[in-house]
Amino acid sequence: MIDRWRCVPAVLVSFLALAALLPAPALAQDAESTEPAAAVPPDFATPYATVGAFLENWNYYVESRTDAGQPLDAARRDAALSHLIFAAGIDLPNQVEAANRLVRVLNKLGDAEAEIITVVGRGDPPAGVTEVELFINDTGGFGQILVGQDSAGRWRFTTRTMDSINAIDQAFEDRAEIYENAPTLTTAADSLRSFIPKSLRGTSVLGMQHWQWIALLLWILLAVIIDALVRAGLTSALLRWEKRRGIDTDKKAVARSVRPIGSLAGAFFVLLTISILGLPIGVLSVIQIAARVVVMVSAVWASYGIVDLVGEFLSARASATATKLDDLVVPLLRKTAKV
Repeated sequence: MIDRWRCVPAVLVSFLALAALLPAPALAQDAESTEPAAAVPPDFATPYATVGAFLENWNYYVESRTDAGQPLDAARRDAALSHLIFAAGIDLPNQVEAANRLVRVLNKLGDAEAEIITVVGRGDPPAGVTEVELFINDTGGFGQILVGQDSAGRWRFTTRTMDSINAIDQAFEDRAEIYENAPTLTTAADSLRSFIPKSLRGTSVLGMQHWQWIALLLWILLAVIIDALVRAGLTSALLRWEKRRGIDTDKKAVARSVRPIGSLAGAFFVLLTISILGLPIGVLSVIQIAARVVVMVSAVWASYGIVDLVGEFLSARASATATKLDDLVVPLLRKTAKV
């Protein structure tokens, strides 16, 4: 009994020592949680730094695009785009187009860096200010050009700016640029717009000009025509090919098999050429996403159609043989290929 109680002080000492060690990890966690957040990069530290870094990087990128002997400066492009906040779903080509429109608008409104100095100076804005508007009296109410602070403390052109830049660009498309050598790209949409009469440039629904609605309907009609031409051409070519080989194939079956290939061609046409219309970035992104969905669905559908077409050809050849094994193998191969 005495031996049993002699071990109690040793157990208590061990327990107290263990308890004394427990607060240490908690204190360590508290120390980690109170560490200062990652420093904001200098190019994002102030509104002035953001505007200057964006224009500088964009200038180098445009030079690499326009100078045939210079490699494309993708790093500068990405650095410039990092100063812009886009809505979800805007892909890289559309981000580049939006950035180009922003630079073009800034060049028509004035010196953006001088404007920043006038509004808030070169340093940090006053305490509590998380958003700065540029050219507040010059955009004509068509939109806002805002530089705001994101959750990481970086100053960037806001989503509202990128959403409204198309409307500002359209409103001032006839205004001369202040600096002739401004770093902007001349796109196919700019070239096309120069041929459009002013009477068709008025803005209507979804921020699209009248001529853009007409052109969009025309593009859809062209896609439908391409779809029909591809289907008719493939059907005719396949029927002639099978006729030369003495194969009697159902015309409706052939037309049904090549139908998704026509849809694929029409969707590809829209996907590859729709950017020439210079549509608002949001509208353009929605159309491109829809075209990609049609391309993916049509590609899967076309693969099944090709399997059916090949199966019809093999079935016709198998029916001409004496053995029944071919008649059993062909349907099995067709089902296996679809899996």
